[in-house]
Amino acid sequence: METKNQPKSIENLTHLRFLDLSSTGIEELSQSLFNDHYHLQSLHIRQPELERETQLVKLPKGINKLINLRHLNADAITIAQISSIGQLVDLQELDEYRVGETKGHKITELKNLRELSGRLTIMNCENVRSKEEAEQARLADKENLNSVVLYWSDGYRERNIDMEILEGLKPYKGITELTIGFYRGRSFPGWMTDGNLLPNLQTIYLKACFTYNLQVLPPLGQLPSLKRLHLSNIIFVKKIDDCFYGTNQTAFPALTHFVCSGLGDCIGWTKPTGFSRFFPHLSTLEINGALTLREAPLHCFSASLKALKITGCPHLKSLAEYLHHLTSLNLLHVHDYEMSISLNTNSLMLLEDLVLVNCRKLSIGGDLQSLSNLKRLEIRSCPELISKQKGKNLEVHQANGLLSLSELYMDKSREPALGLVAKSNASQVRGRRFETRLGGLYRHLI
Repeated sequence: METKNQPKSIENLTHLRFLDLSSTGIEELSQSLFNDHYHLQSLHIRQPELERETQLVKLPKGINKLINLRHLNADAITIAQISSIGQLVDLQELDEYRVGETKGHKITELKNLRELSGRLTIMNCENVRSKEEAEQARLADKENLNSVVLYWSDGYRERNIDMEILEGLKPYKGITELTIGFYRGRSFPGWMTDGNLLPNLQTIYLKACFTYNLQVLPPLGQLPSLKRLHLSNIIFVKKIDDCFYGTNQTAFPALTHFVCSGLGDCIGWTKPTGFSRFFPHLSTLEINGALTLREAPLHCFSASLKALKITGCPHLKSLAEYLHHLTSLNLLHVHDYEMSISLNTNSLMLLEDLVLVNCRKLSIGGDLQSLSNLKRLEIRSCPELISKQKGKNLEVHQANGLLSLSELYMDKSREPALGLVAKSNASQVRGRRFETRLGGLYRHLI
């Protein structure tokens, strides 16, 4: 098969500043492009819809001669071909850099790329050999970066120096977002939790960073500007306690969104002690995949929490105990919950989105018509759903007051009444979508 090269006419345009060869299917760039086009500032060679792990564009030696290049839009595999990319000192964009072990591909190539801006992803951090080598990347000097992503390879086994490597990769103090994935060190460096070193940090993602060597969450509650925190696959963390909150009087003073998934062996999220304020602005909380989790301080969030999603936490006793305290909720999703729980509609009157799936021992206290703001209602696989007030299966007329309802998804319970709720309310929905499951099939009621 003939290789698709760049048009020869380009070779004569030696004063080009901008060249876009993306989406052209080009497979190879010629040496002359790099020899004669010193003025080139923007090069776009990303080719979409090709296999991710194939070499998309073949680059000859010499791309590092484009000393005025500021924008390089290419896939990560193509960029990984470039030897001594650090010579492109004016480069402002580098979506992903894959650290290699050979000369010209080490972490030190980032040293002189001080103009990098936006988001920088560094892959294969396990190939960094020492703290000193990590420090030579000079991430702390790159003042135009706002997001830094550091990934070790999945399946990589930890070394004793991994914490030192992460210490040396300290980013610029002005970043607003930090992501760390598959880190295998025994602890996190101090710069991650020092509010003076990262005063503007608003978002943190920690992905699969906790192993048998690292079972304690870092004191992220000390970060003054942290608004979003995502923890995933923290399977070896046994307990979320005061160590997580830090030493300031207010723990997580700015946090609004907290997502925690894959907790594995975690048995408890304890109530904080000795703090004047605790998550004062938390509005969204998601807990997923915590099969052994039994306690969480949900009642501490009663004033601010607007959205609560609990999935795969079958034994979370605190949900049943404190749900009625969460009177500010607009959204409540509960999936796969095995404990007895009563949904008191009188304390959840602000709800707009209610999803209950596979809650085997769910009951409802009060009338559904109390939820006059409800726009979406989904109840599936809740076979024992009864109305405490009536002492029998949910009455059809209880749904008649749901004038804001636009979506209803409900399957048939042990008694037919619950399955008929959708039909009873169909006239109020003005043609919007409904589903009711009858005989194992979903039928749309319009």
